Amino acid sequence: MSKISKRQIKRRMQQIDAHVGMKMRDFRIKLGMTQETLAAYVGVTFQQQQKNERGINRIAASRLMAIACVLGVQIEAFYQGLPKRLLKGLPGYVGVLAVRRKAANNNRRSKLAGHRQPHPRTVRNPRLRVRRVPTPNASPSARQA
Repeated sequence: MSKISKRQIKRRMQQIDAHVGMKMRDFRIKLGMTQETLAAYVGVTFQQQQKNERGINRIAASRLMAIACVLGVQIEAFYQGLPKRLLKGLPGYVGVLAVRRKAANNNRRSKLAGHRQPHPRTVRNPRLRVRRVPTPNASPSARQA
């Protein structure tokens, strides 16, 4: 993963804030609600709500939850359509493809090394003996084995 500078991180975060604000504005307009009305429901001033929609101010998680409840949407709806290029390279972001690639490589290595995955109903006890876990539908005689 390529490293990005602090300035680039800040710029991307501002773009994400602007995207969330734009989505918030879209949902508000679809409901026919004014900025003043939404601000009153959420408990902020009109100016604060205007800054939120422009992406000038960063919105706290609790405030975003309140806005989502008032607008009747899930929090994820504010992030839909967010360009992946804004997330790439940010600290803590691991792309879905990278995770899948790593899992596939690990699986391939274990097959090449001859490792086998244990049977799902088999567990190992501390003494390294293999013991079968009874299934819920098994007969009493099968449970003793």
